[in-house]
Amino acid sequence: MASDASAPGEKEVKVRRKRREREVRTKASEASEVQTVDIEELTSAGHRALQDGRADDALSCFRNALKAAGQ
Repeated sequence: MASDASAPGEKEVKVRRKRREREVRTKASEASEVQTVDIEELTSAGHRALQDGRADDALSCFRNALKAAGQ
């Protein structure tokens, strides 16, 4: 009879793994949202710098946005 039943902790381990995966997915999606906002802010700052005639600042903002997008 003991061979018919699964190990008592087996289901608990599976539940824990699923919870962890869900937590990891949630954290990853939050990180991507934050990164998207950062890229948009950097791009906007670069555009404003161009409008103000600050080409060096604009280039720096655009480079940082490109680096963030590449990650």
